[in-house]
Amino acid sequence: MKGIQVKEKLLKNGYVLADVAKNMGIIPQNLQSLLAAEDIKTGVLETIAKAISKSVYFFYEDTNEEIVEEKRPNEDVGKLIDVIHNQSSQLNESQKQISKSQEQIDRLLSLLEVANQKGVAEGVKGVAPKAAHG
Repeated sequence: MKGIQVKEKLLKNGYVLADVAKNMGIIPQNLQSLLAAEDIKTGVLETIAKAISKSVYFFYEDTNEEIVEEKRPNEDVGKLIDVIHNQSSQLNESQKQISKSQEQIDRLLSLLEVANQKGVAEGVKGVAPKAAHG
């Protein structure tokens, strides 16, 4: 927030800058210097708000644009958390399906191994008598 906006808000609401400075524990010239800043730091804004017994949000009451921008990141974060949660659930479901598929592949490989062993054993039995005849 710009210093000039803070100054205008204070004056518009009937605050005397010298009194605000006194409540802050500084001289009026120092308050004027703070209010000349292009961008007032949050800590300074909090100190001014405390000096007039107001919340920092007092300075944003008439500036809907800044309040909307302040809320937007929180809304976006909430949406991102929802997306991450949904993707996490989908990932867990996919991992379960992969695990089931792996178990099925392992069972099929075991069956093939058993079938191959039986086939080799039967093939040996079948080959041995033919070799004996020939």
